[in-house]
Amino acid sequence: MDAEILSGHVSWPGADYDSFTRLQKSVLGLTSESLYTLLPQITCIDEVDSLGRSALHLAAYKSDFHAIELLLARGAKSGLIDNTGKTPLHISAALDSVPCTKSLIAGGAILIVRDQFGNTPLHHACKLGHLRVIKTLLEYGADVKDLNYFGESPITYANLGGHLPAVQLLQKYGADLTHRDKLGTTLVHDAIWFNSHDALEFYLKMPMRIDQKLQNGKSVLHIMAEEGDQITIQIFLDFAQNGLSTLNIEDTDDRGRTAMDYLRSRRDVNEVWQLFQSVLQRVREASQVSESMGHSEVFWDAVEIQQEF
Repeated sequence: MDAEILSGHVSWPGADYDSFTRLQKSVLGLTSESLYTLLPQITCIDEVDSLGRSALHLAAYKSDFHAIELLLARGAKSGLIDNTGKTPLHISAALDSVPCTKSLIAGGAILIVRDQFGNTPLHHACKLGHLRVIKTLLEYGADVKDLNYFGESPITYANLGGHLPAVQLLQKYGADLTHRDKLGTTLVHDAIWFNSHDALEFYLKMPMRIDQKLQNGKSVLHIMAEEGDQITIQIFLDFAQNGLSTLNIEDTDDRGRTAMDYLRSRRDVNEVWQLFQSVLQRVREASQVSESMGHSEVFWDAVEIQQEF
């Protein structure tokens, strides 16, 4: 978060105390004036601080359900955006507050509203794996396939955070497990890149495609050689079955580098060398079998698997 929940004496990063409105100071507990007695005296309930945050934003940051209810009852705008494009709903979703999230939605908060990066409240909840808020947003109609400005869906964010339960919940609501962002990145690519072990095992068991490349020409082998830890490589070795023959260990990316080139440049090359060699051997064997049969391997994608649920 760009700012954390405040207690009475904690400063607000990037914001001048003097820029807080009288109402905001009451919400934050920085004054002796209670919100209940102050509200009737306020003529502009949506006045903002130097960061574009209203009192309702700050109430959401504090997960203060009572303050949110009072502010909404007095006409506070639930859809007001701050300088980063965030609404109070973005904040309550990121902070895993179901009561505040429900209150804001009941008060007219829009579910499909984007911050400066195009992220919706659902993106924020998924990034942090907040299952209760994710389910709440979906039940109220949030779009599970909505994309931010980089082409990333909510399930992309859940995957980046290594939150497999969130991925599985989104899948039940119709999320596209085959989605690729603007760089060509798939869920499998990210699970390998960020060493999300449980998620990678889940995808490989489905099975999901492993032959797709990023726009820069990198394959799963390149990514694994560059970033995969021992557990990630072992999981790939244990569970990657379909599609191995479609991989080419001599493929180069747009920099002209093979997977082995990336492996040799790693500081911990000795720790992962043998495991990665086993992966390459498995790929060679699969290619030989495929050639002897006269056709390529056939594998299933996540869309076909999803139809069984």
